Amino acid sequence: MTVHPPILRGSSSRRPASGRRAALVLAAGCLAACSSPVPPPVSRLPSGAPSSSPPSVEGLLVASGATFQATDSSGDLHPVAGPIGAVIVGVTAGSGAIVVLDDRFGAWHAPNASDGRPDWQRLSIPTDGSGDRPLLALSPAGDRIAIARESVPGQTFDLVVVGLPSGDSRATAVDHQLNGPPIWLDPTTVAIDAIGPNQQSGFVAIDLESHAVADLPTFGVALAASMDGSRVAIDESASGNVFVGARADLTADGLARMTRIVGPPATGPESLALDGAGARLAIVRRTTSGATIQMVVLSDGVWTAVPTLQVAGDGPISVAWLR
Repeated sequence: MTVHPPILRGSSSRRPASGRRAALVLAAGCLAACSSPVPPPVSRLPSGAPSSSPPSVEGLLVASGATFQATDSSGDLHPVAGPIGAVIVGVTAGSGAIVVLDDRFGAWHAPNASDGRPDWQRLSIPTDGSGDRPLLALSPAGDRIAIARESVPGQTFDLVVVGLPSGDSRATAVDHQLNGPPIWLDPTTVAIDAIGPNQQSGFVAIDLESHAVADLPTFGVALAASMDGSRVAIDESASGNVFVGARADLTADGLARMTRIVGPPATGPESLALDGAGARLAIVRRTTSGATIQMVVLSDGVWTAVPTLQVAGDGPISVAWLR
């Protein structure tokens, strides 16, 4: 396929500020596997891409209102047993561990869900007292949870990282307005969509060791990374497409070296989920009639489309790879 030159939003790589995007907030929706595949755009990656048999699409967790499901090896969705009596509205996962949010703002933790029988434990997390749903993300290793909370509403926020199960926490103050959930870029770096003093919105990277905050090139509203941070996926709002490739190429010039994944017409990416190995990508796309989860897998250096999941309703959905 043809790799088109990227379109950078704004000369400063920042987006005009918009309303704060909620994370892990789901509207009720009915999920069903769809047999019709997405268009099959694929592109050969640069040398050095992993070569292996096609990875299974098993283990994509999908939360939507009253439903909490996961894909099997064929990509079909099946129910997952959540906490008793809880309505799951959001999910984040890593290395076989899961954290979910219920519709009453409660958080639940399953340290090891790989056997298909998660043992749910109520999780106490710090909040900003606003009553909004928590903005959080489980680390790729499944041993820490990053929580973004406003400190001065509309002005600054704190990124709090809590160890699991110890409960030890460490906070970083960020002099930006909070505009989205935390996203782990690697074991020591978390990205967040924020609004800077110039009222431009874009991703910032927060170093958990030095507490340094740096702007990231921003092309859209979604970002995801592999466990070690070497591979990233981002969306491009101007085209509705998604780029996936080396994190070192996350620049205006570098995007031309990444793979561009073209979605169905009249759709736009809402969120992304990249698995720990960086070999499976799920793209939540918004349509006029609902949403889809477009899945692509990496095999022999080529990203290939697999059947798409159709999602009814107009509310957002939450997805995460178990591993």
